[in-house]
Order: sequence, then structure tokens, then C-alpha cells
Amino acid sequence: MKTFVEKFIAVKSRTELDLEYPNYEGEVSNEVMTPHNKLNYVEVPSMDIDDVINILNELKEKGSNRVYIADHCDHHGYYFYGVQLKEI
Repeated sequence: MKTFVEKFIAVKSRTELDLEYPNYEGEVSNEVMTPHNKLNYVEVPSMDIDDVINILNELKEKGSNRVYIADHCDHHGYYFYGVQLKEI
């Protein structure tokens, strides 16, 4: 049997997504019609996939080889926890 440990590397957050484009454009509030019937249990806005890729690349450059992605409905966004999995 093998044993592994995860070492915490870094955390990146992207919150208050409800205040950003496409929900807001400057001072103007937009209506974003989402497929709620297909998105069970989703309580936070979507985010740009390029932003996600950039965050994942930053965590990887710092030494992460795995990631936890947690949503936070009060902060309307996501937390990305980069960890490094090692066999001990």
C-alpha cells in the first residue's frame, strides 16, 4: 500500500463575479439568462474559461500538480487551492 500527502502550495480567488461582465457593463445591470434547469446546485455565476486556465497555470508554475476548486455563494465566486501530491 502506498501513502500520499498533499502539500498546500497557494490559493487564488475570483469572487464577486456577479458584479462583473456580463452581469454588469459599467454601471448598467444586464440580465443573464442561465440554464438553471441543467445546472443543479449551482449558486455562483460562471466565469471566463481563459481566467480559469490562467489561474491553473499560475498554480502549476508555483509547483501545484493538483487543485481543489470551491465555490462560495456568499462571495459569488470561486477559490482555487493548489496542492502538490507526493508519495511518502
